[in-house]
Amino acid sequence: MLGIAAMLAFALTAFVGANAASAAKIKTVLCKKNEKLCSAANLWTSNGEITIKAESQKAVLLGTLAVTCKSTVTVLAETSDSDRILGKITSLTWSNCSGCSNVETTTLPSGSLFPTSAGNGKLETTSTTTVLLKGCTIFGVECTATASKAALEFKGGTIGGTAQSVANKVPTSLSGGFCGTSGEWDAGSEGSSPYVVTEVGGSKTGEIWISPESHA
Repeated sequence: MLGIAAMLAFALTAFVGANAASAAKIKTVLCKKNEKLCSAANLWTSNGEITIKAESQKAVLLGTLAVTCKSTVTVLAETSDSDRILGKITSLTWSNCSGCSNVETTTLPSGSLFPTSAGNGKLETTSTTTVLLKGCTIFGVECTATASKAALEFKGGTIGGTAQSVANKVPTSLSGGFCGTSGEWDAGSEGSSPYVVTEVGGSKTGEIWISPESHA
């Protein structure tokens, strides 16, 4: 009987321990304030999706050619019961380009956003990004730039101000005449401009940070 009782006690302890570990599971959220643990009142979204828009005044695609454009990106972010926010880039556009007359994103990636420190984080793509460059040089050369994986630094702060994402020498492979075979994508490094967050969930004011959610 004592053996059975001991087994039951062990099973109960394991069950309670598993539930406690589950309850303590870290959930990463988008926060309106730079809090160590984001309170419910400051969540950008408690459960579901939210759209984030950002803009770079000078994004650069480097290879044999140097292509400079204004670039805008729209990310559909979705909270999940994990340490990462899932995301899908729904739009990545290029305009006012020099070096090529037309730049178009043909393959949009998915990715995830996770915290690093002090309300900041990192955005990592989990699928390929492909950009088609047309009308390059006086000969109208056409090239394709592909980033198989990109890691962008995210800095929390004010919308339209200090909240931004930086592409620092993101490696790309190139194909097409006179384009070379490898290059990089810069936005916020090498004399380029970061992607400044311009809108979160339709709001153009406030702050955005990345942090674990408070369970209080």
